Amino acid sequence: MLNENITRENVSFGSGGKAGPLTGPGLGVELNRQNLARLSETSESMTRPATLKHGFLLRN
Repeated sequence: MLNENITRENVSFGSGGKAGPLTGPGLGVELNRQNLARLSETSESMTRPATLKHGFLLRN
């Protein structure tokens, strides 16, 4: 959950937990890229590649 909106439109829920329709193109919202960049964290993960054995995908 975020303390600030990352969209330019208000997507909060109103009375009874209902939200209004999103009318923009695509998903209906436009990102506020400044807020998104400020609130984002950079992370990296490294995983071992999976191997195929007897027709099954195994995680190492």
